[in-house]
Amino acid sequence: VGIGIRKGLTFIQDLVKKPSSSFIHLYFFVLFSGDRVFIDGNNWIIHNMGLINTSFRQWDGTILYVRNSVLAQKNIFNIRRSGPMGEFLEIQIDYNTPAHKIHSLREKISDWCNKHSNDFTPGVLALNIFQIESTNKIHCSIWVEHRTNWQDMMARYARRTNFYYALKEALDELDIRYVLPAQPIVHKEMETPPAYELARPLGMDRLAAAEVSDGLRHRGSTDNITMQAQQQEVPVVFETIH
Repeated sequence: VGIGIRKGLTFIQDLVKKPSSSFIHLYFFVLFSGDRVFIDGNNWIIHNMGLINTSFRQWDGTILYVRNSVLAQKNIFNIRRSGPMGEFLEIQIDYNTPAHKIHSLREKISDWCNKHSNDFTPGVLALNIFQIESTNKIHCSIWVEHRTNWQDMMARYARRTNFYYALKEALDELDIRYVLPAQPIVHKEMETPPAYELARPLGMDRLAAAEVSDGLRHRGSTDNITMQAQQQEVPVVFETIH
């Protein structure tokens, strides 16, 4: 009886603990329906918040339910409540690109961002070299800051696409590119292998022996017919079949 009462009290305690932890989670985290959040690398929009569970909408419209007690143990990045957000873009250029062209590239894209101040923060742009690979490729990183956050993800992608267009035009104007390095091809003359006679297929000897046997049998029967014809004085004509 004592064990049963203890289990029952433990069960009731868990029921009370879960709603209380969920409530504490909702109280300390400023989250509202419609907020875009990043959780463990996932990009979700809060669909509905309950006392026990919270539902999220994924990019494809799928609804996902997560317990608030689980969310309380996660780092949640609230995008709607964030300020202007930036991102890194990476390009690779040829190792032989002159340094003055890289500086000119930085100036061109910086001027473009200043002209489009409604989309990007003026003066907040960086272009740095962070790796030289195998003495044939230079890795460059470009930091650009959006004027707003990424709550509207489609607007963010549209701004980034326009930035890529401007970056491409600047690269074409400065003739900055990357070409795969030439690979040496070694050609070595080799002697032609000697020709060998084709081996006779299996069973060919047996087939040839059978043909010879049939020929001898046919020749013996022909000789018998000739001898009988000579005895009966009956002319016999053999026709050769080609």
